[in-house]
Amino acid sequence: MRGLILIIVAVAVLMSDGLDSQLRELSSGQKLIMKKVYKEGAKHELELTMTAICWEESQFGKYMVNISDPSFGYFHNSVKTIQRRHRANNWNTSRLIERLLYDFDFGFSQALIEVQFWQKAYRNEPRSWSKTVSSYNAGYKYTNGRRYLERIKLKMKALKRYIKSHEHGIYQ
Repeated sequence: MRGLILIIVAVAVLMSDGLDSQLRELSSGQKLIMKKVYKEGAKHELELTMTAICWEESQFGKYMVNISDPSFGYFHNSVKTIQRRHRANNWNTSRLIERLLYDFDFGFSQALIEVQFWQKAYRNEPRSWSKTVSSYNAGYKYTNGRRYLERIKLKMKALKRYIKSHEHGIYQ
């Protein structure tokens, strides 16, 4: 049992070190997006959550398209969700996808709507934040989002370390 615990700790240390190096290696454009997400998220007391989601989903804009979902933009908003939310036909869906790809504010607002929807759904439940984040990825089957949740938690810890060592840079 003690050996298993040591292995788990070692893996966590290696993963966090890898995440720290990912943050150090961000391009100036990715850093700009990270700061923008953090600033906008802070207006809703979701700065670390939204920033970690953006990092997980698109690496701060490096990968804006996932055709297998399909999802698009900084936050990989689901096309099906966006279609329903905006009552879009095929032509309008194409315009919505373009906005997700090229309009940061629109993409952020759609991701925020999704997070707030899940926050409201779970507001009176234990582990509401965990269920909210899992559901952002897995919908009502939030238990399918456990691995996603763990990655978000690790990214949030790495972001806290990054912010602590770059205090002035993240807030400007």
